[in-house]
Order: sequence, then structure tokens, then C-alpha cells
Amino acid sequence: MKKMILATALVLFISNTLWVNAENVSKEKFEMDDVAMTLLQDNPELLYEKYSNVISVEEIPLEGSVLEDCARAYEYNSNGSVDALECELTLSKITCMDESVDYRTANTEESTYYVLMAVTSTKTSEDSTTQNGVTLKGCIGWEDWLGPVNKFNYASGSRSGSYNASEQAYYLATRGTTNLCSGYFDTSFYSTSNLSDTTGSQFRLMITTKDSSGNKVELNFFTSIFD
Repeated sequence: MKKMILATALVLFISNTLWVNAENVSKEKFEMDDVAMTLLQDNPELLYEKYSNVISVEEIPLEGSVLEDCARAYEYNSNGSVDALECELTLSKITCMDESVDYRTANTEESTYYVLMAVTSTKTSEDSTTQNGVTLKGCIGWEDWLGPVNKFNYASGSRSGSYNASEQAYYLATRGTTNLCSGYFDTSFYSTSNLSDTTGSQFRLMITTKDSSGNKVELNFFTSIFD
């Protein structure tokens, strides 16, 4: 009889413990915000732990010709010359379980998000963070919808290195000729659009700054060829 009571108590204890642990599990759903994008860039595996509906996170390989077709970067020197800069592009795909059915999405059971990040630098030494040039980084995030139309989610970016601290950097995200978001920033920015309609087939992001020598550095890239 005592063994049966002990066994029953043990079962109840384990059940309650599992129930309590289950209640403590985060039920947060994925949103393409600054927190999620920081995790994507720093430690993508943590997206699975933070968001209960993330199915997969993968990096999409990009060919060399793709880089030339969609990204441009230049340094406008004070002497009037213009130098083309190399760009590094990374395209990430995030697939999530979608609990709501939306006729506009490519799949009524899943939602697909893309993040395109571009980096350019005038640095002559990779191990220097304050000398030998400036580095610009930019991100565009969008949700994949059925057909050529996608939904713009956000733009973000940063500058580092020997930039002119007395002048702010500037960013501009557009859909065609429509300004989605724009503004000035010191070291980094994260911005969404206030427009009621943020759908389109191409999104573009431009970031500019001046380095400590007074030269203008510009990063310009767009998304249309990735969908």
C-alpha cells in the first residue's frame, strides 16, 4: 500500500513539474524586429530558442554575378575622383509556422522572411577599428508573398571606423520612387515604415557617411533579383 502511495505521489510530482516547465517555455512568435535581426547576425541558432514558430534558418548562397547586379559602393574623394568599393552580401531565409491563413502569402501554413545584408569598407587593415577607413553595413528585411509582390519589414545599418563624428550618417530606404523610411544616425539605426502599404517588387537601401578625411562613402543595394 505504501509503495502504491509513493508511486502515485511520484507520478503527480513529475506531472506537476512538467506542467510548470511547460508553462515557463517561451511562446513568443517570430517578428522581424531589431532583436531578431541582432540574433540572426550574431547567433542564428538562438532564433530557435527564442521563437516557438521558427522552422528553419538558412543562408542562401550568392553567385559572384549577383553581387555585381544588385550592390554598389563608392568613395567620393575630396580631390574629385571616385573609387568603386567591393561589397559583401549575405542573404538569409527564415521560415516560420503561420497559424493564420492569408491568401496573399506563398504558403497558407508557413511564412517566409528574407534578410539581405551588405557590407563595404574603405579600410586598408581589417584588424583596425578606428583607423584606415570606414565600414558601412546595411540590412533590408522583407516577407515573401505570393507572386512578385513582397512586404517590406525594416531597414537597419551601422557605420564604424574613422568616420567624421561631427557629421551624422544618412540612410534612405525606398520602394521604387516611394520613400519607405529615412533619417540620420550616429553609429547605427533600425527603422520601419509608417506607410499603410509597404508592398512592392523591389526595395532599395542607401547609406552614406563621411570619413575622417572628408571623403564621402556610399553603400547602395536592392532586393528585386532575390525573389
